Amino acid sequence: MASLHEFFEAVVPYLRGESTVDAFVARAGASPSGRARTELYPWLVRGDLERIIDDLFPAFRVGCDLARPGLYASLRRRYLERHPPRHFELYRWGETFADFVGEVARADLLPGYLEEIADFHFTRYRILTADVPAAEQRFESTLFVRQYAFETPAFVIAAERGLVSAALVGVAGAAPVGAAPLNSPRIYLHYRSLLDGSARFCVPTTAMLLAVTRFAQPGAAPAALVAAVTDADLRDAESSLLARGILP
Repeated sequence: MASLHEFFEAVVPYLRGESTVDAFVARAGASPSGRARTELYPWLVRGDLERIIDDLFPAFRVGCDLARPGLYASLRRRYLERHPPRHFELYRWGETFADFVGEVARADLLPGYLEEIADFHFTRYRILTADVPAAEQRFESTLFVRQYAFETPAFVIAAERGLVSAALVGVAGAAPVGAAPLNSPRIYLHYRSLLDGSARFCVPTTAMLLAVTRFAQPGAAPAALVAAVTDADLRDAESSLLARGILP
């Protein structure tokens, strides 16, 4: 009989699909449940991991369906094969998903909005799960600046509300032209609202960006940004940021 250490050394790669049932049994011993049930376990684990991607990136499936039938399942499978989960918090497995999608999209000539959708979703997840006191706001924890080439945030919200899908393309009252995110480069602020703790986003003015930068990283604001903003604009921006729950 295998020791507890030997069992875990054998079962982890087996559950990840990195070894065969025969290799597992040879190292850990036969299961009292029988071979058929032993063969079922990696399938169950794969299904659980696939559901994590489903939960973290719901609008990503819609974007994939618009780009190419079957693309979503293919990318999900390839991500699992290339980046098996290592962290004890399983949802942290999604940290590198946007980068993975971007690499594949550039190599396979897929739409650039797919990487942005994945980034939007995981940025929102990071904001909602940040270990930061409710009254605080921190860059790269509860406050992120993103530049998207597409109207990705609007697309994600519409997809989550069921207003965008491959089946709805051309349907009156559904999504605008072609349903896919429109090409419209913009800078976005993702943030945790200090008013109610929700994850939100907005398109900031130059003055708002300066005010946020001065708050989060004093002395780090670029000179060109400072020169482009008047004191009156800055005061208005700070008032707007306070009203939105971005600044305390």
